[in-house]
Amino acid sequence: MSTEQQQQLPTPWLAPVAVVVGVGYLGWRLTTGAGVHPLLFWGLFLVEAFAWLRLAMRTYVTWSVTPSPLQAARTIRSVDVVVTAYAEPTEIVRAALIGCREIRYPHETWLVDDRHRDDLRELAEEMGIHYLARAEPTNGRTGALNHVLQHTHGDFLLLLDGDQVPLPDAIHRTIGFFDDRTVALVQTPLEYQNRDSVLHADHSRHERSLVNEVVNPGRDRLNAAVWEGPSAMIRRDALLAIGGIPTRGTTGELQATVRLQGAGWRTRYHGEVIAYGLAAHNLRTHLRERARWARGHLAICTTKDNPLWARGLDHRQRISHLELLSDYFASVVHVLGLLVLVLSLLSGQLPLNAEAAAYLIGFACWNGVAGLARVSIGRGRVQAGEAALHSALTLQIHLMALVTATLGIDRRFRPSDGPRTDHGGLDVLKQLSLLSVITLILEAAIALRLLDSLVGVPLPGRIGGLDLVGLVAICGTILWFLLRVLGVFVGRRQYRANHRHEVDMAGVLEGRPVKVLDANTTGLSLITPASISAGHQVRLGLRVSRVDGSTVDLWFDAIVRSSVPNQHGTRRRLGCQFVGIDDVTRDRLIEYLAVVRPFAELRAPRPVASAA
Repeated sequence: MSTEQQQQLPTPWLAPVAVVVGVGYLGWRLTTGAGVHPLLFWGLFLVEAFAWLRLAMRTYVTWSVTPSPLQAARTIRSVDVVVTAYAEPTEIVRAALIGCREIRYPHETWLVDDRHRDDLRELAEEMGIHYLARAEPTNGRTGALNHVLQHTHGDFLLLLDGDQVPLPDAIHRTIGFFDDRTVALVQTPLEYQNRDSVLHADHSRHERSLVNEVVNPGRDRLNAAVWEGPSAMIRRDALLAIGGIPTRGTTGELQATVRLQGAGWRTRYHGEVIAYGLAAHNLRTHLRERARWARGHLAICTTKDNPLWARGLDHRQRISHLELLSDYFASVVHVLGLLVLVLSLLSGQLPLNAEAAAYLIGFACWNGVAGLARVSIGRGRVQAGEAALHSALTLQIHLMALVTATLGIDRRFRPSDGPRTDHGGLDVLKQLSLLSVITLILEAAIALRLLDSLVGVPLPGRIGGLDLVGLVAICGTILWFLLRVLGVFVGRRQYRANHRHEVDMAGVLEGRPVKVLDANTTGLSLITPASISAGHQVRLGLRVSRVDGSTVDLWFDAIVRSSVPNQHGTRRRLGCQFVGIDDVTRDRLIEYLAVVRPFAELRAPRPVASAA
């Protein structure tokens, strides 16, 4: 998002109304415990009170969302651009380094390799950048950044992951904030090129859209911006002042944030995108990545840097950080709520003593207003039910992270490497095993209670009338939602391991104009009126723009791998695989796809391609 696109978002006036309604509802609920088993009563009450608390904290953090204006730098400073690589393919790291090469601000680029890969060392030598390899790749990115602090000398560090391609003005967009000598870091949005990833709800929104555009600007207003790792600029002296990045968990950025703020440093969030990465392409990578984040964040809870008691924080920062951590504790509360409902179905004992009609009306009013309030808080960046979908998806990994944090287990860093495809089906049920088991248990409990009400299966207790209707309706709604979550990913397919950049540009195929739809360094797909079948070798031409505004013609030899006619037979969609692409052509194509196009679309929309 550019400066021109950022704007003051509307105030979510419905949110405080929901908070007040929730207070009244919870107050009434405290009167409904007479004669109810205390475990069922307090279990359900805790679930509802926690939901209210999360809504209240999110309302506080996101009440006013004002984007931070761009700060122009008054002096030139020394900057090191640090790219940390572990399991990323060489072609992906090459794209990141090409982006670093095109950054307009004076800088030095460092590639930190945690696997001592010869191909990355040779790539660094080819591109004329500094190469560092660690003797022991412990503590993941945190360890890599602590290592690079010992070898670099720039006053500031621009931090990137190995799959992130910075834009040419990445440093210009962040360095000006450091004219304020109390600013320790500037975090920018985590954005992605591959909009067919497991994170994306559609091509315009993804799982992090709410955080990028609503939550993080709200934290910035409270001087509680969180360092999220990559896409951040940080002051070297500030890191050294707190003894480097903590290595207690798999990621140390949240703990470093608390230490910086406790020491009096300011942390900022700027909503302009300065780099595009690659989102988790498949479910397995997504879950592994989120598990690493969860373990890293929760590790702070058993240290002196816990936001509840960390020294030097003000109340705004404490609330903001606790709101972030509440997302992980929600997993326990969700399981508790499901357990209460299952026990109520099987035991025949309700978790409250009230007229069914009164409870259903109160429950519907509170949850209805709360649901609308969450949508209002999201300001269009999240649709109803999407947050719950992601909570269900991460339920198991968040529970496991809580267990490891509580027991003090220091889980070793595990990179997000491995297969990048998704085949759905039973493999998803294995990856989401806890969610699958919970779904089966809830199905069984509903079926047994309904069977008991119809034919008298000997379950203890009896539930009848509106009580039964209400309990089964609530449980059935949850069951429908869980089945929907599983169904989405069981049916999802991701056969392409390498991301293809979507384009809409003209090209030339055997001397005839064609429309190119997507491309990467291995091939492209296009629309042509020519009747060309699979297996043919063809000659392709593209004219692409460079960062400096010039254009260059690129020519490719390719094999047609697929040829699909439209319904009228007047056009064909061809899938082409490049043959023998040379290094210069490959780098020019990467520069265009990963740097020029995103930069032109984001900062200054204009035509950037035409037929060769």
